[in-house]
Amino acid sequence: MKFSFAILGQLLGGFALLLALVHFWAGPFTPTPSLEQTVAEKVSSVREAALGALKGERFQEVDQTPRFDADRIAHILVAVCGGFALIFASIAFSRREPSRLVIVATVLGVAAITFQLFSFYVMMIVAAAAVFIIGLLGLLG
Repeated sequence: MKFSFAILGQLLGGFALLLALVHFWAGPFTPTPSLEQTVAEKVSSVREAALGALKGERFQEVDQTPRFDADRIAHILVAVCGGFALIFASIAFSRREPSRLVIVATVLGVAAITFQLFSFYVMMIVAAAAVFIIGLLGLLG
């Protein structure tokens, strides 16, 4: 059996789509701080900056957020695996591998990337609509 880029593209595209679905339904994996904790940290930071300014010290902002967490790694992995699925599908197409295999690899790669993008934008729209409805109900009530 000879090496097939289309099958490799299918495996990567399938993995990317599965990871996108698992992340959508089971995520987020990184725990988010509570609202009280976030507000307390901001108030403390403002207090420290104000006291430092009164003493004549320069303010140095310290970034406490981690650069990579499980959710960001999952997003990057979906995009990279989906992109590699498309690249391997195009290589398989140029090598004249069976068209069904090439089509499936392409569809899986595109589906993974598209699902991730649209799920993000749909959640943004739902959140904006919820804020709008809550504000509207606050004005009415």
